Amino acid sequence: MINHRLLKAVIKGETATRPQDEITVQMAERRRLNRMAERDVGDWLYARFLKDKAGTDTRFAAEIVDISRGGMRVRLVDNGAIAFIPAPFLHAVRDELVCSRKTALYKLKVKRFTKWTDVIDVTIAEVRMETAALLRARSRNLLSRPIPHGWAVYFPALPSLYPGRFFN
Repeated sequence: MINHRLLKAVIKGETATRPQDEITVQMAERRRLNRMAERDVGDWLYARFLKDKAGTDTRFAAEIVDISRGGMRVRLVDNGAIAFIPAPFLHAVRDELVCSRKTALYKLKVKRFTKWTDVIDVTIAEVRMETAALLRARSRNLLSRPIPHGWAVYFPALPSLYPGRFFN
């Protein structure tokens, strides 16, 4: 809206007036609220779409997009949904699991078993429509034995918008 007013003034040959501070603050707040509403609708749509796939053996390819000490974020390749898989569900013994953000990989003692951009298979065990944010996911190809299922949290927007912020 401010750009529109500026362009209109330039085209007409008038001097552009600076918008009042209260208007710019109000516009910034409305943009923020619109982004939050878009994220909430995205969460609900992902949950609604994946609800009928819960509890089935339907496998989704998921690309690892972030690795941290607390777990990893994955993006479902088919639809772009982003989920968080906690570290305890990657390996039962937490002390044996080594996470390196610098090299962006997980190691089991010394042997590397996953890194950024690896594609893993994920199955969905449960989707809760009340919160539209939680799902249970399992992955079987990270280690030699199956990883127990655990909670993963959807982040439909880019993961960089939520640095280190996970919801339970």
